[in-house]
Amino acid sequence: MSPAQMSFFAAVQQLGAVAYAKPKAAKLADPLAQAKAKFVASATKQIELVKSAADKGLWFVKLADGSYAVTLKNGVAAIQKENGSYKLANAAQAIKFLEMAVEACKKGEFDPLLTATLRARKSTEVVVDHSAANATIAAVLAAPIAPASTKIKK
Repeated sequence: MSPAQMSFFAAVQQLGAVAYAKPKAAKLADPLAQAKAKFVASATKQIELVKSAADKGLWFVKLADGSYAVTLKNGVAAIQKENGSYKLANAAQAIKFLEMAVEACKKGEFDPLLTATLRARKSTEVVVDHSAANATIAAVLAAPIAPASTKIKK
């Protein structure tokens, strides 16, 4: 049998390929540890954006006077509800502010704030009850269909 006539999987076996189970990425089981890691990664990205003279990022916006308004976030939520945004005079101060936030996070100073803004974990099991919808569909299908009127009004 020529390779063109073989099924894909038969051809793969003939190549000597074997099934491979990809290892799963390591996940942090602790939601706080995960939030801290994401905070540090996001803050580092914001630092790089400020250094590249970007006008705005997810956590900051450069104002018309050259100052920066910065909000520390856990995902999309500000980690501090009252006084959540800070105005800094220039890019150097914004960078220093964000670097200080990274260090504070690593030391655990933001743990209560990150814990308070954690999103609830999604359930991995989804249970859908289709019985009501199925009963409605069955009733519609079982109902007699009236013949369509063929009269055309002039």
